[in-house]
Amino acid sequence: MATIVKGKDIVQAKRKELTAHVAQLAQKPNLTIIRVGEDAGQLYYEQACHRILGNMGFEVASVSLPIDTDQATFNQAFDQVNNDHGVHGILLLKPLPSHLSDDYASQTIRAEKDVDCFGEKNMVKIYQGDFSSYLPCTAQACLDIIDALELDLKGMRTVVAGYSLVVGKPLALALMDRGATVKICRSTTKDLARECRDQELVISAMGQAQMIQADFVNEQAVVIDVGINEAADGKIVGDVAFDAVQSKVKAITPVPGGVGTVTNFVLAQHVLRAYQLLNK
Repeated sequence: MATIVKGKDIVQAKRKELTAHVAQLAQKPNLTIIRVGEDAGQLYYEQACHRILGNMGFEVASVSLPIDTDQATFNQAFDQVNNDHGVHGILLLKPLPSHLSDDYASQTIRAEKDVDCFGEKNMVKIYQGDFSSYLPCTAQACLDIIDALELDLKGMRTVVAGYSLVVGKPLALALMDRGATVKICRSTTKDLARECRDQELVISAMGQAQMIQADFVNEQAVVIDVGINEAADGKIVGDVAFDAVQSKVKAITPVPGGVGTVTNFVLAQHVLRAYQLLNK
């Protein structure tokens, strides 16, 4: 039976320490969330940010734009937040509606405020092998889980299933920087089970409900499930068929309660760091 790696066990002590630190600051660090439209998933995440970061002493604000916002209005709204000295971190909820582009935002966002690392300045650093700035929060959360498990990544056979700009690509680069031997797959990979089966570390960020089955893994595998999907019965599930896989592998993160919990804490850490950088 696998060790169930719960996010709360990883961040609980750190959260108390961070909350105490924030309480001593002269000003509350501010995270401003920009949302276009009323997407249910984005609203859920936005509300969670207000609740979780608010409970740690942060100030969380939202800029909500109607779904039919045009590009010029969106860019102007982004500029107002980006240039506001009272805003320390910016979280742009994506995807944007299909008629909008985030190119202007990604090109102009202040690097210090780019707490989820979607801006070009911070992303270029990652692709150049410089990990001294922010990683996207979910990618960093995966690394924090690996650190909590005290895994030695040097030479570790690793598969990252999913190749998005915010998780798969930067995470694969960060793992390779730590010495892991990384194989990158996606939902369209031929015989994904074969590609995963002999891996020591399996990280899935495909957004495909319960795609990773028991025959995809071996008994020594550590499985980190980044996926958040809605099953046919309305329940939230990961990319991994949890019940089948957890009876076979060495360790596994649950959904919900795994990577997402750590990701929320990483976001808080990044907002605090942004506050510190902007108040030097």
